[in-house]
Amino acid sequence: MNSGNNSYSSFGESVRPAPAPSITSEARLNDWLDQLENRLESVSVAYNSASFNKYIGLPASDLNRIDAAYSALLNEPSYRATVRHWLNRATNPLLCRRLELFEKSFLEAEVSKNPAIYELRNLINDRLIGYKPRVGNSELTRSDITEILRSHPDRTVRQRIYEQALSPLSRELESQVSALMQHRNTEARRLGFKTYADLHLHLLGTNRTTLFELFDRLEALTTAPYREFLAVAAREHGLERVEPWDLQWLADRRASLPDGPFQPDNMLAMVHALVALFGLKPQELPIQVVKQDIPFGGLCFTIRVPDDIRILTNPKAGYLFYRTMVHEFGHGLHSAFIRQPSYTLKREWGPFNEGMAETLAFFTHYPDWLLKTTGLSKAEVENYQRENARRRIQRLRNLLAQARFEIEAYDNPSANLNRLLADYEARYLLTPLNLTPRWAAVSFPTTHPIYRQNYILAELIAAQTHAEIERRFGFFFQLPEDGRKAVFNFLRANYYAPGAFTEWADKIRNATSKPLSVDALVKELSL
Repeated sequence: MNSGNNSYSSFGESVRPAPAPSITSEARLNDWLDQLENRLESVSVAYNSASFNKYIGLPASDLNRIDAAYSALLNEPSYRATVRHWLNRATNPLLCRRLELFEKSFLEAEVSKNPAIYELRNLINDRLIGYKPRVGNSELTRSDITEILRSHPDRTVRQRIYEQALSPLSRELESQVSALMQHRNTEARRLGFKTYADLHLHLLGTNRTTLFELFDRLEALTTAPYREFLAVAAREHGLERVEPWDLQWLADRRASLPDGPFQPDNMLAMVHALVALFGLKPQELPIQVVKQDIPFGGLCFTIRVPDDIRILTNPKAGYLFYRTMVHEFGHGLHSAFIRQPSYTLKREWGPFNEGMAETLAFFTHYPDWLLKTTGLSKAEVENYQRENARRRIQRLRNLLAQARFEIEAYDNPSANLNRLLADYEARYLLTPLNLTPRWAAVSFPTTHPIYRQNYILAELIAAQTHAEIERRFGFFFQLPEDGRKAVFNFLRANYYAPGAFTEWADKIRNATSKPLSVDALVKELSL
């Protein structure tokens, strides 16, 4: 395994780059941006390599020193002044787009590359990575926790895991994560934003009002079928009321595929088989898969676009773990087929990144794939798809709770955030209020702040894209080889290759002939 290039010990916080030269032409500006982006990409490779090594337990460069190098480049006043001077003067479309993206990068760096913020973030993340949950005399992995909540038949065991596995870590980290959020708010307010959440949503091309309107619509559309799911599931299993530790287990009882076809040792070969249907040679792609217990279902590290991509996963038996690996491979395909010449044009924003991962994972929803892979009858597959729609609704509503919680947590990070999360989980999941401390033990608020709404947007992107694929090409698994290649070429040309040259929302509009909406997902879930 190539552990990446970590020989960046020369990066230091005191290093300050030379001021920008006097630039009087677009040609000279283009050359200068090339040089700056090459330096930024070198720092990015160092950071991504060090982060990857931390997760797999190998020696890694000091992330604070690498963050300091980022900060020096992106917070250099003369660089910002040069970009802003040319922002409304440049005429070349490619050059104009690079300047727009640099302006966003500068704004993002005001917060993320502030030393007080990245040093605290890195400190907390080290603890998140190294923490080993214990319940009683048993040491668990994060995957063990997921598996117990999904499949353990003893309700008291599930409750104990839910309430005890991560609560000690959350209590330990709450004050630190809250302080991190307050630091982010301070910088965002200096830049004219109400909170860091509002700044981050602005960078993604949306805002709180638009997002919450989407949340409210999805909540309204899913409430009736979700209530029915809870009522039927509780009745079938003799539960007076459904508690939070019952949700994954009930969903798995209602909609599950046999574990037999989805064994850990066979999962990578199965992912490769799916990818090969597009006419690709998976073993020749620049994507490595490494097994490792991590605080996520899976994690894709794009060390360098497009030629060094690494996926961390710790698969267990079952379709859900397989689907996670397909999702991460979707990230990998996206990065491997970006065809842009410069660093800023290779960097995509979270909603689109997750949308590309989900677009690949959606191929495993198709009845033809399910029939062939699982050996189930047509009637069994149809029943699974009906029930799985309810399972997906439960996941969607959980994401609504988590995303809304974190956005509103930035309104007052020193408030009782355990209560805020419990209130939103009770609202969206329709379970009794449960104040178990958990929010700070999840890595998102620390390492990927204001990120979870991206998974909701990803569902919309994938559903709308698949509706367009079916309209243009027909049912994927019934297509001949040339037809399946045409589907991949559609994704590559419209989504992957352009990178960030085109805004992510415009790429969806151009590919599907309509702006992103809930319509395709509503239809798919029979809402």
